[in-house]
Amino acid sequence: MAVTNQQLHDRLKDIIEALSLIADQPKAIVVPSGIGPNFSQVTAAIENQTTTLSSNHSAEMATLGLLVDGLEAQLATLLLQTDGLESELAEVKVNTDQASGSGESIAQLLEKFQDKRVNDWLGQMDGRLDTINT
Repeated sequence: MAVTNQQLHDRLKDIIEALSLIADQPKAIVVPSGIGPNFSQVTAAIENQTTTLSSNHSAEMATLGLLVDGLEAQLATLLLQTDGLESELAEVKVNTDQASGSGESIAQLLEKFQDKRVNDWLGQMDGRLDTINT
């Protein structure tokens, strides 16, 4: 299944939104009712809730990590599909070259065009060097 750029964009947007929700979560610590004025009991309750909030946050981050890993897998699939497309294009080019029985093949025409561009560029550089040397 091919993944479009829009789908990747939407997925990244969802991940960023999830990160912002995690960052914006209130970290309120509520002291349970029934705890008297004993300071150590209140402290223990606060530490317990802090640990719970921290572990929940870690679990959310782990889930987010899995989402990112899934996205990386989709990107790898997209790269593989692109590689396959390049080989198909090369195959089409070879088939096209073989099909042109008379005259020059597409590859030969392309090579001549590239040679002409390189020669034109080299000529321009020679002209510039001559200008600099004089």
